[in-house]
Amino acid sequence: MKQLPERHVLSDRGFYACGMEPSIVKFTELFHKIEASGLTPEGIMTVYHENIMDFDRAKSDLEYCVMLESIGLETAPIRTLPQGDYITARYCGIPNDTSCKKIYSKLQDWIETHGYIESGDPIEYYIVDRAQMLKPEDFIVELQVPVRKVLTL
Repeated sequence: MKQLPERHVLSDRGFYACGMEPSIVKFTELFHKIEASGLTPEGIMTVYHENIMDFDRAKSDLEYCVMLESIGLETAPIRTLPQGDYITARYCGIPNDTSCKKIYSKLQDWIETHGYIESGDPIEYYIVDRAQMLKPEDFIVELQVPVRKVLTL
């Protein structure tokens, strides 16, 4: 369980294929927009606006995001991911359908066992710098699921 701060991102949401190649294309496009706007990137992530356990990898509601170090009077459209409690788990290697679903399933079990419910869309946060994008086997991925405690009477 982590308390994550508010995070500002430049993002691109749409119905896209899920996988390494389409992700690299989208993140590269976002990095170009960030450079053109004079912003400083801080990290990359994908928000899943669908159920991770049964989404279609060929066409999914995904939001590719690049976190920003700071924001000011930029002209680029910036979105804010809310602060709050997140249950998280990390794994190493190429993000794929099997690893993501396995970790997400374990997080769902923890959430239910400890009296929480999901309170937003799951996020895959890639703990990687741009140079590592060519070596996905070295990726460290943190799956972040926003949660809130269920109130009991």
